[in-house]
Amino acid sequence: MVLSRIEAWKRAAHTRIGEQLFRKARADFEAGTFSTLQPSVRVAKALAALILATPIAMLLLGLYVVTLDFPNLITLVIGGVLTACGVYVFPWSRKLPEGGFRREDLPELFALCDEVGARIGAKPLTLIYITDDINAFYTEHRGERAMGIGLGLWVIATPQERVSVIAHEMAHMVNNDVARSGILSLALSALERWYYLFGDSEIFDHEGYLLRERDGSEMFADGIMGILRGIVGTIWSVLTRLTFADSQRSEYLADAVSTRAGGVGSATSMLSKLALIPLVDAELRGLVPSYVKDGTAFYARITKAVTNVDSAERAKLTDKMVEEHHSVDMSHPPTFQRIAFLSDLAEPDQGPITYRQEVDAEIAPHIERIGAEILRSLEIQ
Repeated sequence: MVLSRIEAWKRAAHTRIGEQLFRKARADFEAGTFSTLQPSVRVAKALAALILATPIAMLLLGLYVVTLDFPNLITLVIGGVLTACGVYVFPWSRKLPEGGFRREDLPELFALCDEVGARIGAKPLTLIYITDDINAFYTEHRGERAMGIGLGLWVIATPQERVSVIAHEMAHMVNNDVARSGILSLALSALERWYYLFGDSEIFDHEGYLLRERDGSEMFADGIMGILRGIVGTIWSVLTRLTFADSQRSEYLADAVSTRAGGVGSATSMLSKLALIPLVDAELRGLVPSYVKDGTAFYARITKAVTNVDSAERAKLTDKMVEEHHSVDMSHPPTFQRIAFLSDLAEPDQGPITYRQEVDAEIAPHIERIGAEILRSLEIQ
C-alpha cells in the first residue's frame, strides 16, 4: 500500500514537471528565446567545473607527494599513482569517432542538409555519420558540426519524414543545446573514467566465466571501490538531472523549429512512427540470417515490418507509447507529448523542403554495407 502511494505521488510529480516543461518550451518558441540558459544548467556547469578540477587536483597532489621526500621509494610510488590517476581521468583527448563522411563523399545529402540549414537558420554541417542505429544525433566538437543518421530510422521514414529528421537534428544548433557539447560533455566523460577506475577486481574470460576468486583483502578493497563507484554514480545522476529539463526543452524546440523545413505533418508522422520501433526488434529476433541474400534485402525486411503493420497492432503500440510517463531520467520528453506540442503549429508559409531523390543513390551502398555487417554479426550469435 505504501509503495503504491509513493509510486502514485512520483507519477503525479512527474506529470506536473512535464506540464511545466511543455508550457515553458511553448512560451520560449513563441517568444523566439531559444538560447535562454536555465538556472539548473548554470548549477550543472558549476558542478561540471568542479568535476573537471578533481583530476587536475589529483595530478598536482601526486606531483607534490613525489617531491615530499624525494627520492623516497614510498612517496615516489604513491605520488606516481596519484599523478597517473589524474592524467587518466581528465578527458584530454575527447574526439569525434572515426568514419565520418565529408562533402565530397555525399554531395547530394550535404546539399539537402544545406537547404534545410538555410531554412531554419543553422550553420552548414561539416561531417555526417551513417550508422546502424535506430536513431539520429547531432554534436559539435572543435569546429566540427556533425550529424549522425541511423539507417534503422532512415529506412522506415518516408522521404519527407527524412527531411524532418535532418531538420530536427540541425535544429539543435539553433537551440544552443548545452548537453551536446562544452563543459558538461567533458564532465560526463571524466565521470565515466572515474567509474572505470574504480572497477571490479574479479577476472572473467570472454564468455563470462570467473577465472579468479577474490581473497579477503580484495573483497575489502572491492567494498571501498564499490562505495567510490556509488559516489561517482550519484554525482552522474545529479548532473544529468540538473540538465534534463534543458534537454527536454531542447527536444520540444527542435521539433518545432524542424517544421519550418519539413512541415508539421511529416514531423508528426515521424514521431508517431517511433511507436513502431518494437517491430524492428521483433523482426531482428525472428530473422534467420542465411535466408537473407544481402544487406539491402535485410533493410528491406526492416522497412516492410514497419510499413505493413496492421491497424490493430499499430493501435496497440500507439497506446503503449501514450502510457509513457514523464521522467527526470529521460533526455527526451514522452513522444506523445512531443506530438501534442506540434499539434497547434501551422504549416510553414514557404511549404516543406522537397526531399532529393538523388540522396537515395548515395545512401544505397551504405545500406548494403551496414546491412551485410549486421547479417554477419547475427550469424556469429
